[in-house]
Amino acid sequence: MAEYVPQQYHLVPGRLRLKIASVKGNEARARLAEARLREVNGVRDVCANKLTGSLIVRFDPVIVSVAQIFNALATNGLVDAGAVPTFPVAPASAQLVASGAPVADALFNKAVETLLERCALALIAAVV
Repeated sequence: MAEYVPQQYHLVPGRLRLKIASVKGNEARARLAEARLREVNGVRDVCANKLTGSLIVRFDPVIVSVAQIFNALATNGLVDAGAVPTFPVAPASAQLVASGAPVADALFNKAVETLLERCALALIAAVV
């Protein structure tokens, strides 16, 4: 049924937002979603809003996948079992941050990479 398929979802590393019609206006389903997802290893926080049908899940992407989160919802009858979306692979920088590497290291590495590229181009331009 359509009410068991998320109408919208948004994913950034460590945060998933869903809109589920079966949760909208249903306090019991909203609390069930929160309780069941809190039992999933790697889920840090869950907030369900029964007025909007919105579900925000904060999680550790190293420990738990989006598919596991959807499967926990499907196991408890909150979403259709075939509703697990396929998200595109996160960019390398997002994977680096999600893997636990400090953000400062990721930014530093990108800055050095950019600097080296520009220096190489300047050297080639000077020689030519």
